[in-house]
Amino acid sequence: MAQLRFSAFEPDKSKRGPLRSDADNVKTPVKQLYLEAQQRSELLSVYNGRPNHNVREFRVNAPGFPPHPDQLAATALLAHYELDEKSVEDLAHPWTARWMDSWGKKLEKRKRVLFQCACGYYSPARTSRKEGQDGIRNEDRKCGYNFTGCLAHADVVFRECDRAVLRISGIFKHNASCVDAKLVRRPAIPLHPHVYEVALAQLSEGADLTAVQERNTAYINEGKYRDIASFNPKTSNWRYEIIPTDNKTLYRQHYRSIGIDWSKIPEFNIDAWLDKQSDSFKSELSAAITGYHPRTEEHDRFQLIIQTDDMKTSAWKHGHQKQIIMDGTFGVCSSKILVFITMAIDHEGHGVPLAFMLFSPPPKNRATQAGYDTHILTELLASWKESLGVNRLGESFRPKLAITDTDSKERGALNAVFPGIILRLCRYHLRQCWKNHLNKHLRGEKSLDSPVSRRGGRRKHSFEREAVRKSVKHLQEAILTAPTLPSAKSLLLSLHTSLQTQASTTKSAYSAPAQSAIKHLDYLSKEWLKPEMFESFSDAGRVAAATFLGTSVSEVANTSNHLECLNGLLKNKHLSRYKRGGRRIRLDLLIFLLVHKILPSIFGERQKQRTYRANANARFFEAAGNVALGPQRTRLASTERLGDAAWISLESEVAEAHRVGAPNLRDEGARTLLLRGFVLPPYLPSGDPSHITVGVISSTSIPPPAGQEWIVQPTIYVVNLRPIAPSDASPSLTFADCNCADFKSRRLACSHIRAALLKYRSNPHAPILPPLPSSAVAGRALGDLVTSLLRPLPPPPSLLLAPTLPTPSAPALVRTLAEALPALATDGSSDSEEDSGSDSSSSDSDSSSEGEVPIPSVSYIPPPSAATSNHIAVIHQTQSRLEQAAEKARMALLTCIEIAREAPSELDLSSLSASVNLAELLAALVVSSAGTATPSGSGIAPPLPPSHTSFSMSSASIPSPTLPFTPAPRPALGNISNKRPRVILPVERERASKRKEGTVTL
Repeated sequence: MAQLRFSAFEPDKSKRGPLRSDADNVKTPVKQLYLEAQQRSELLSVYNGRPNHNVREFRVNAPGFPPHPDQLAATALLAHYELDEKSVEDLAHPWTARWMDSWGKKLEKRKRVLFQCACGYYSPARTSRKEGQDGIRNEDRKCGYNFTGCLAHADVVFRECDRAVLRISGIFKHNASCVDAKLVRRPAIPLHPHVYEVALAQLSEGADLTAVQERNTAYINEGKYRDIASFNPKTSNWRYEIIPTDNKTLYRQHYRSIGIDWSKIPEFNIDAWLDKQSDSFKSELSAAITGYHPRTEEHDRFQLIIQTDDMKTSAWKHGHQKQIIMDGTFGVCSSKILVFITMAIDHEGHGVPLAFMLFSPPPKNRATQAGYDTHILTELLASWKESLGVNRLGESFRPKLAITDTDSKERGALNAVFPGIILRLCRYHLRQCWKNHLNKHLRGEKSLDSPVSRRGGRRKHSFEREAVRKSVKHLQEAILTAPTLPSAKSLLLSLHTSLQTQASTTKSAYSAPAQSAIKHLDYLSKEWLKPEMFESFSDAGRVAAATFLGTSVSEVANTSNHLECLNGLLKNKHLSRYKRGGRRIRLDLLIFLLVHKILPSIFGERQKQRTYRANANARFFEAAGNVALGPQRTRLASTERLGDAAWISLESEVAEAHRVGAPNLRDEGARTLLLRGFVLPPYLPSGDPSHITVGVISSTSIPPPAGQEWIVQPTIYVVNLRPIAPSDASPSLTFADCNCADFKSRRLACSHIRAALLKYRSNPHAPILPPLPSSAVAGRALGDLVTSLLRPLPPPPSLLLAPTLPTPSAPALVRTLAEALPALATDGSSDSEEDSGSDSSSSDSDSSSEGEVPIPSVSYIPPPSAATSNHIAVIHQTQSRLEQAAEKARMALLTCIEIAREAPSELDLSSLSASVNLAELLAALVVSSAGTATPSGSGIAPPLPPSHTSFSMSSASIPSPTLPFTPAPRPALGNISNKRPRVILPVERERASKRKEGTVTL
């Protein structure tokens, strides 16, 4: 448009005289007309000869004065050619506005409209903006009139404030076919403006298209739209019904109203929003965004950090010198963008988002979720830390603890930016990692008869394979709860020895599963049972982290569920409302919604909840005796009350047995357990005969063959027996409880309690136990008495079958076993050389006295070399990833060599040059690392050869772990010269997400 020559109509200085005539310089914008090649040639010949070119100008008075007499002639001329306002608004009229422009300000604003005859409208020229092919079929047209090649068009210039006509030019003569043309197709009827207003108001409030359509139907039925009472479908040029073709227009107008130009690519809009010299600059977005870096080169990556004022305040309040959670997600927009979120936990245990870090993967990256590395995360974290500045004490932002998944890239970036931080692993992601590795080696057998297996679904597991799998899972849970690393290794060694015995047994169904499980145990021992890794996921490390933070153990997050919950809310609640047809939203819309809608909604909900709690406390403050009440429901700790004691009513049981005609099932079950040898010997955990503990194996457990050990740890129920004297005048009673479901639901003496009593009373030398309570009321009273006098004691390790594993049904049993095994094992027998030195102090303290099971106390003071310890753990994980990738590459190279050897001599091997160059680079890295070896744990990477220092993934670019990361400075946006504007490259698009089956667009 800017290159076209327009006529300049400037009024004289008195604003009363005539306009200057400039008819010879009038240039009709022919390029804006939709013409075919022959039409364009004829029209240019007409304008060059100018025989029928009509140009007429009209005088106007200044705004506010009476119309000039020339305006009567202009109105008559427009009516003669049917270009007056009433004729143009008629939908059946052949004149159609093709292009318009405006200039000037306020009362002197001019508007120019180019009309074209519908019979001369050439359809292909609209979509391609090029000269289309000749011979277009009229049945393919959407225009109301058939194509006749008419050249008629009109160029009208008028003043917008009073519609005063300034100039009329063009060709007004229609061809003969156009004069006889009739309307053959139904023209599009525009939507009423009030319908647009109501629909756009709904979209601005976050309503989806279904809600817009429902309100449209309701307003039509109730007659709530403007002018709908006088609506006549035979003469009206409006409609009130929203049809599917209006969806695109509604969304475009909605996004235009909030400042998003849908005709541009998202990266252009984002760059314009953050450029202070741009007309589209948005101060709210600029204040909430830091670390912005657009893609100006092919190898660049889009980077951006969102951090509102509420998030900055929360970072200092809940994240500084406390714990944070970091994790990433993808698939939130139509572009290939990864979103890493940092979150803190407030004093009420709720997650608080601190920052959203958005960046694009490397160019031509196939998997978006794998398109990040330690360097990009380090750069973003450093930029986020720098944006927070310092607090009033002059301290920079520094969290003490971070929870991540098992990815070493995140851990390495956190350790580089925040040296000395404690890195904890999410238990859920750790279990998933172990589960995936276990499934890789211990797979079930596919059944050809099973349709599920043919589809690649679940596998059929044999009894032996499932038994081994259960044992390994029990071991993994025991490792998580082990108090020390030697105890965890002892647990693993115990099962490893048992599996080795089964694997070496010929013609045994357990042989193959045992061999597969041994590979998984070796993986656990090599990858995870290292001092640095064990502290990051064990219960002992959690206690140490709580000591370092100065909080209770329960306040240290064990998983990243807070952040996973936020990801679910972000995708399923907030962003799903703005999707169109199930497709992901654009990148610019995602950023706009996060700053203006989603994050204010999250923090607004937090403020609303705080206000409610404050008002509720104020309401009942005086009634509670000037004490602030807590929440309505409070969790009771498991140690506050032991529970009701077991009771036996002989009269009711005899009557029930007589009615049923069968002996008491619980007594029969107790005798069966005793005969099968499922009742273990009684044990005095504290050496006091007032507390007796008996372990009873579940009756559903399958015992091993004679002379063999247990492969699968059976479920062991723990029975506690305590003789209690309520008072001097009352008889003594026995408090008994069990952790089985039967006792917990009925509080009646279960078969395990009865079996434990039979086992204890079978010993003639044991002291006599008083009877159990005879009613539920007596059992409840006895439970209250025992709760006030005693505390629950953990069951002893001697209840376990050796070599066996703990079960989830007795968590206290697990901890006691883990604490006892380091004392029972020989020092250094199962540890490697690198572990013997770090565990020597614990082994010395464990050898306290004979005949007593020591319970090591966990006291942790973070050493000054915490950064080095974390760095060693990250190096260990990176080394494992490198070895796995190298093994895959080695197998691929061997396959390439075999194919190349068998190929004919004419085979072109030049395509392998890139792979050869990569192999040479890898060899140079290996030689450089071997020649400049550094001490273990120093954290200093060896330099690369001079010929390879420009490699972007070189280890020389990794910062030292003992120093905070400082990103390279980048030029500010305002320093870039306007003479050479930046070239913004778009981010690659994600693959189009499939719609759900069975959905249609209404």
